[in-house]
Amino acid sequence: MNDRFEAKEMSFVDIFHKYGFEISIPSIQRDYAQGRNTVEAKKIRENFVRQLKEYILSGESHSLDFIYGSGENGSFVPLDGQQRLTTLWLLHIYVLCVNNKNQEDSLDDFKFTYQTRDSSKRFCHALLLSAKNVLNHKSLASRKVRPSELIRNEGWWFIAWDDDPTVYGMLNMLDEIDKVFFDVVDEAYERLFSAGSYPIVFEFLPLNGFHDIDDLYIKMNARGLPLTSFEIFKSKLIEDVERYLPNEEKLFKANIDVNWSDTLWAFRDADKSIDKFLQRIMIVLLANEGTVAGDGKTIDPASLDCLFEANDKKVTFAHNWYERKGVIFNSALLARLNSDLHLLLDPEVSPLTNSIDGYDTFWFDVSEAVRRWILKGWDVDNEANLSYSTRLKLHAFLKYRKAFADSSNEEFSEWMRVVHNLLEATPIDSSSDMARALRGIENMLASYGKWRDKMLGDSQGSDVSINEWVAKSMSFKPLFMNNDQWQEEVVKAQLRRNEEWKELIYKAEHHPYLRGQIGVTLWLAGVIPPATPFVDLTEIPPIGLYQSYITKAYPLFEKLGNAASEEVKNFLMVRAMLAQGDYMPWASSYRKNLYNRPNHRDYSWKSLFRITTSSTNGPALKCLKGILDNTCFSESDICRSLTTIMSQGEPTEFWRKAFLGECGVKLMEYAKQGFIAFDGENVLIYGSSQRNHYHAELKSRLLYECLCKQSHCSPEYVSVKSQEEDSHIDIKGFSICHWNSEWKVWKDGQYDQYEILQNEDEVLEYIGVPKTYML
Repeated sequence: MNDRFEAKEMSFVDIFHKYGFEISIPSIQRDYAQGRNTVEAKKIRENFVRQLKEYILSGESHSLDFIYGSGENGSFVPLDGQQRLTTLWLLHIYVLCVNNKNQEDSLDDFKFTYQTRDSSKRFCHALLLSAKNVLNHKSLASRKVRPSELIRNEGWWFIAWDDDPTVYGMLNMLDEIDKVFFDVVDEAYERLFSAGSYPIVFEFLPLNGFHDIDDLYIKMNARGLPLTSFEIFKSKLIEDVERYLPNEEKLFKANIDVNWSDTLWAFRDADKSIDKFLQRIMIVLLANEGTVAGDGKTIDPASLDCLFEANDKKVTFAHNWYERKGVIFNSALLARLNSDLHLLLDPEVSPLTNSIDGYDTFWFDVSEAVRRWILKGWDVDNEANLSYSTRLKLHAFLKYRKAFADSSNEEFSEWMRVVHNLLEATPIDSSSDMARALRGIENMLASYGKWRDKMLGDSQGSDVSINEWVAKSMSFKPLFMNNDQWQEEVVKAQLRRNEEWKELIYKAEHHPYLRGQIGVTLWLAGVIPPATPFVDLTEIPPIGLYQSYITKAYPLFEKLGNAASEEVKNFLMVRAMLAQGDYMPWASSYRKNLYNRPNHRDYSWKSLFRITTSSTNGPALKCLKGILDNTCFSESDICRSLTTIMSQGEPTEFWRKAFLGECGVKLMEYAKQGFIAFDGENVLIYGSSQRNHYHAELKSRLLYECLCKQSHCSPEYVSVKSQEEDSHIDIKGFSICHWNSEWKVWKDGQYDQYEILQNEDEVLEYIGVPKTYML
C-alpha cells in the first residue's frame, strides 16, 4: 500500500484475510456506544442489526460507507468506523460459533482489541479464545438463555467487567444479534464466509505515513467529530476531478471550498453548517445529470427510483452507492456538475442571491424553487422531495443558461414557457418517464441550438428567437414530450408574430385553469381543427372571434377549476353538458367518466377539452361550444346559466334523463371517481373505478334515492362487488332489484323465490307509494 488516500471496497473478512491485520481501537476513541442501555442506543442497535440481517439475506452487496484509519505493522487503527467494526466483529464471531455448517472454522484470524481500557482489551482476548466453547448452537437452542448469561457464567469472567461500558455494551449487542440471527445463522454463515460473497462491504481507507495517532486524528477531522457523509463524498469527487479533469482541479477545489461556500454561508442556521446545503444540491444534480451522462448506458428502473427518491426509496449519499446505481463519474458528468454548481452558487449568477430581471416567474419561479430545494430540503406543503416537474424545470433552467449564457432574460422566459407548457401536457408516471423527459429537454435544446447556428450562419439579420424556431418547427417531434402540445406551441408561435395575438395568448396561457394549454380556446375561435395534426397557418386570423369566446370561456373555466364551486359540487357543468348530448368518450371495459374532477390529470374538464390526435372528445367540444353559444349563457352568472341550459335538455336515453332529474346529483355523488358503465341495456354507477368494487344499478339506485327523498319507508340500498350478484333495495321485509328491464321482488332473503314485476308502476304499487314518486 502506498501513502495516497486510496480507498478499496472490501468485506469485513478481507481486513483479516487479505491484509492480515489485527483491528485495534485506539485509546483516543470512546467506549462502544451501540451497546448502551439508553432508549436512543437501543433503537439504533435494534435497527442496525435488523438492517444487517436484511443486507446479508438479500443476495446483494450493501455498503456501510468509509472506514478510515492507519494500517501499519500488522494493525489497523480506525479513526472512523469504530462502532460499525465492533458490531461486525461480534456478528462474525457469533455466526462462526453458532452455525451448524462448519465447526472447524478458526477464530484466530479475527484478532480485535480495544486500547481504551485494559479491561476491554482483556475481555476481547478472552472472548476470542473461549467463544467456540461458550457460544454454540446447542447451548443457545433452548432459547432460554442469552449469550450474555452464558459468558457471565464462565470461569474466566471477571465481575469487574460489568463496570466496563465497552464490555457491557458488547454483551448487549451479542444478545441482540442472537435474537435476530439465531434462526437464520446457517444462511448468514454461507453469505458471510463463502468465497466471492460480499453481502456487507465498506470503503476501507488505510492512511499511512502518519506515526502519531493523535496527530492523524486531528488532521483527518479538526473538529473532533466523525467525518460527515458529504465530506467523504467531496473527497472522492475531488479525486474524480483530478483524474478526469486535471486542468479544472484547482479551480474546482477553490470554488467548492471558498467561492460557492461563501454564497451559502449567509444562509447557515444554528448548526453553522453548509454541508447539508451542498449535499441536497448533489442529490438532485447527480440524479438528473447521472441519468443523461451515462455513456449511452440506461440505468435500470429500480436504480432510477432510488436516484429520484421515488416509490419511498431513499438516497444513500455515498460515492460507491451512486456507482452501483449506474452513475458514471466520468469527464462528461463532472463537467456537467461543475457547470451546474457554477450556475447555482457563483455569487455573480446564483438565483439564491440574484433576481432575474425581465423573467416571467409564472413558468417557473427559479429563485423560489432553488431556495426551497437547497435551504429547506423542500419540506414545505407536505412535499418531502422535489417533484418530477420541478426537477425537470431545474434541469431546463441549468441547460439553457449553460448553452446560451449571453441570451436575454426575455428569451430565457420564452424557453421556460415552452418547457412549462409541454410538461403540463406530458404525463410523467415513473422515474423511467423522468429519465426520458430529461433526455427530451436536452434533445429539444440541441435542436434549437443547431437551428440557431444554421440561421446565424445563413444571414446576420436572422431572427433566431425561441419563438421563431418553434413557429418554423411543425415537423419537429419532441422526444418523449407531448406532440399534440408541441403542435399547439407551433400555432401559438405563428400567431405571436402578431403583437395583438401575442398579448391575447400571453393572457390566455396565464389563466389559472388553462396554465399554458389553450388549444380549446383556439378551436372555439376556429383557428385550429378539433384534432391534431395541425398545419402551418397560411395567414393570421382576426382576433375578434377569439376575444368573444375567451370573454365567455374564462369565467366558466375558473369555476371548473375550483372543486368548491357550485358548478362542480352540484354537477351543474355535467348536467348542462348532458343536456347538450352524450359528451363522455368511452374508456376501457365499457366505462364512461363524468370528468368533474378539477385537479385530476385524466378526468378533469381540462383533460376532456384537450385537443389531441383522437377524435373521441369531439362530442365534448361540441357540447362545450353549445353551452357558450347558448343565448342563455352569461359570463356574469355562470351558475344560473348552466342551470337554465340544463333545464332545456330533452335527452332520449334513460340514464341521461336520470342524471338531469331531481335525484341526479345524488346519483352522481355515488360515483366518487366519476365512473359509470354499460352492460347491455343496463347502466351501473361505480363507487370506485372498477366493477370489482362496490357499484349500484342505475334504476334501482334511482328508486332508492326517490324513496329516501319522498317517503318514510326507510329503504336500505345494498351495493355489490361481484358481477354475479345484483345490487338491490331492502325495504319492509322484502328486496327489489332491476336488471335487463325486469324488476324482481323476493322476501326474507329467499333469493330463489322471486316475483317478476313488469314496470315501474307495478313496483311502486307493490311498495305501496303513489306512482308520482318517480320515473
